[in-house]
Amino acid sequence: MTRRPVYYQFINNASASASAPKCVIQLDAVTKERNLEISIKNIGKEVARRCSKVTAEPLYITIKAPNTLNMTFIDTPGLLTKTEDVDTRVSI
Repeated sequence: MTRRPVYYQFINNASASASAPKCVIQLDAVTKERNLEISIKNIGKEVARRCSKVTAEPLYITIKAPNTLNMTFIDTPGLLTKTEDVDTRVSI
């Protein structure tokens, strides 16, 4: 579960290697970390690490790969109310 908005921007890059998409986490205003290129396998761990605190400041991730559509997904925070516990959440 993210605690801040995460923007996943997919960019079709026909010149990119078909075996390894280029994934870059943009400059992070919260952690003050510079642009970081990571493998597609490590995105989940990096997002979890950077989204440990609740903030309205978004995290931007760019994924460039061939054979993909140009599109942006926005993952909004999923916060629980004080009366709601983890067992009563609805799974999708």
